[in-house]
Amino acid sequence: MPLRYPEWLSSGNGLLAVPLSARVCASAFLGVIGAVGVLSRVGKANATMVTPAAAGSYTSTNWSGYADVVSSSSGYAFTAVSGKWTVPTVQAPTGSSSAYSAFWVGLDGFNSSTVEQTGVEAQITRGVATYYAWYEMYPAAETEITTISVTAGDEITASVNYSGGNFTLSLTNNTTGKAYSVTESGASNSRTSAEWVAEAPTIQYRRGSEKLSTLADFGSVAFSDTSVSLENSGGTVSIGSISGLPAVASRDSIEMENSSGTPLAIPSGLTDSGSAFTVTYVPEPASLAFLALGIVGIPLLRRRQASR
Repeated sequence: MPLRYPEWLSSGNGLLAVPLSARVCASAFLGVIGAVGVLSRVGKANATMVTPAAAGSYTSTNWSGYADVVSSSSGYAFTAVSGKWTVPTVQAPTGSSSAYSAFWVGLDGFNSSTVEQTGVEAQITRGVATYYAWYEMYPAAETEITTISVTAGDEITASVNYSGGNFTLSLTNNTTGKAYSVTESGASNSRTSAEWVAEAPTIQYRRGSEKLSTLADFGSVAFSDTSVSLENSGGTVSIGSISGLPAVASRDSIEMENSSGTPLAIPSGLTDSGSAFTVTYVPEPASLAFLALGIVGIPLLRRRQASR
């Protein structure tokens, strides 16, 4: 995410995920966190951490939603992703004065180091909620879309499209009628996944340390009118129809959990012929919220220039 005083946010570009069919115990999971860190766009590229599971279900410390995925060796790549949602009202969990949630659609990041994403950030600082639109095009830092105002209750449509080595990232506030679109080059970006995600952003602090933020209580957010296109596949389909296209490795649901395995945000099953779903916030135990509050340090108060 772009710079927002008093804290500088970044939405994680990568997924620290394990298949639900192969969950590890809390101690082992914490060991992975210590060795690798939460994969984010803060000063580092994503690693290929995700292996498709037969069940198509994953857990993550920072993502909840759905991803359609192809293998980098399949010869296929995604060319478009889109979706619509209504910005939810957010509030801080018990014991926290600051919390954050991001809602977006994008290409890459699930099993690759590149990201092309656009969406909305909901941020609570000292009990006050603010909302803003943004996009990110790897390897550049996130950019706030200052020409579009956003508030709770606004209906948002967002999309990322690839053609001829360029990505066009578009976001429209359907409620206000304001729209934004930008085209960036990215011929070498992998395009091996398409995502619809609710996320807990990562915060970078003054001395360079990074902490996963407290997830803002967003109640629920419903993604609808989802679509995705696969190169040379012959058309555009919904999330649920992607398995009918050639060379698709998986259609994966993603559940957000904390490091102890406690659910934080859970996606529903697909509805409306596979084109819609809802992510529901799960209240975190108060003791964990207080713990998260206790580790907050001095935030970095300048915009970064380097990519994640």
